[in-house]
Amino acid sequence: MSQFFIISAGSIIGSLIRWKINNIYLVNILGCFILGFAKNLNISKKLKLFICFSLSGSLTTFSGWIFDLF
Repeated sequence: MSQFFIISAGSIIGSLIRWKINNIYLVNILGCFILGFAKNLNISKKLKLFICFSLSGSLTTFSGWIFDLF
């Protein structure tokens, strides 16, 4: 159950950042940088789940790009 809340919190934060920046290219570059940086850190698996999976995944989502097209 705690993993669900970790993923939810990161996804909400990532979506809000993507919504505020409103530049799909910049958001994707930022998300890829965060993912690569966090992947190489020696941190706990729950923190990597929060940063790498939910935050970066929500930040660089494909649906944001599709929404921008239409």
